[in-house]
Amino acid sequence: MTFRNGFHFYLHVTKSHLILAAKIGPAICVSNLAPTTFTSFPSSEQKVMQNYTMLTLTTDKMSAKALAEDIPMRIFYSPKACDFDRTNLANSIQQKLHDIVQSLSSGTPSQPAYRFLAAELWGRRIQIVFDVNHHKYEYETAHILAENNLPVFRLQSATNAASLIRDTDLDIRVNERIAQLHNLNGTKARPPYIADHTQGADPVVYLAPRVKNAADVIP
Repeated sequence: MTFRNGFHFYLHVTKSHLILAAKIGPAICVSNLAPTTFTSFPSSEQKVMQNYTMLTLTTDKMSAKALAEDIPMRIFYSPKACDFDRTNLANSIQQKLHDIVQSLSSGTPSQPAYRFLAAELWGRRIQIVFDVNHHKYEYETAHILAENNLPVFRLQSATNAASLIRDTDLDIRVNERIAQLHNLNGTKARPPYIADHTQGADPVVYLAPRVKNAADVIP
């Protein structure tokens, strides 16, 4: 954290700020985004589109139970950056999530609702986080970990197939990162929060966090 002319600059260059253990390689097939780039979608949960590409989905027992019983889920997804349209990244990811969530709805009593929360580019990969059936999500308190702490599931996908598994190892890192992003982006920017951390991109700068003391966000 650097203080300059009264502003708070948060430059994410250390391991502690990553969801995964390390930054993945040099940047390829991705474009630089403006430091504060984000795209606002309606604050209500997204219902899936009529037109979609169906994926063959496999789930473990906990994922199947959560989907069947409408239990809130937080999903971590780290696909290749080159799989998306880099000229319109937010909408390209949104379309992919529609396809994924439509596939999740197969065999469930109701169609899942989802909310696209964040996408961060790290070299060859994009780290995407979205919630499914998180009906009690509150934007105003989402920067507080205790109010925003969901079981995390890992999504892995190929061209026409995907798997969803419960991954307890991701719980702390993903939930803390989502709370941090709500805090760092202040009260005017709404999810999805999109940032480019790839080599050569402009530093990601947050000028107006909700809470200046991180301990007030993550105890």
